[in-house]
Amino acid sequence: MSFISRVVCGTSGGFVGGASGATIFTGIGLVVAGGPIAAIGFGVGAIGGTAAGAIAGNNLLKKVRDKQNEY
Repeated sequence: MSFISRVVCGTSGGFVGGASGATIFTGIGLVVAGGPIAAIGFGVGAIGGTAAGAIAGNNLLKKVRDKQNEY
């Protein structure tokens, strides 16, 4: 696993996390208070989800590396 693997895992995790977070928080914002709050929820969800997804992607890469070193 190289630097490229780390970039790919972090980026793909960020994309998935950002999309998931934006979707969830936009939906919650629409249900709770309507359009303006949904727009804020989209921004918060996209930023938070991207950061969390990138961290999760890098953690997954570490676990894969550890498993490969066992064999």
